[in-house]
Amino acid sequence: MQATVPAAQAATPDSTPAIAGLDLARQPDCSALVQIHVTHNVVTFTAVLDMGGKRTEQREWTRRTGPGKGWVCSQQGGQFIDTEDHISRELAEFVDGIDFPFSVANMLPGKKASPETVAKAVQEVGHG
Repeated sequence: MQATVPAAQAATPDSTPAIAGLDLARQPDCSALVQIHVTHNVVTFTAVLDMGGKRTEQREWTRRTGPGKGWVCSQQGGQFIDTEDHISRELAEFVDGIDFPFSVANMLPGKKASPETVAKAVQEVGHG
């Protein structure tokens, strides 16, 4: 007989996310997973808590276009702590405390970059 946490029984688990070759459906232990996916124009933070049922929260930030600079979150508020009742206060605070990867996003060429620009970026990264 397998024991479960009462709160986990009442929750409706999210669908299993497809994350970079990890099969979350096969993880037998309770776990927390944090993933950051960075492109030139989009940064996505994903937090997954599995304690008898997977709970997933995601925040997507996009680079502003037009006048003005910076990034804007597609979810109102943009803070994981707003969902602490879903993924736990501890995981929410941890993910909210991660520095935004500005320099990584700025280093990556955009979709419209020419092959020469991409090659130059690859060379710069390779030589530090």
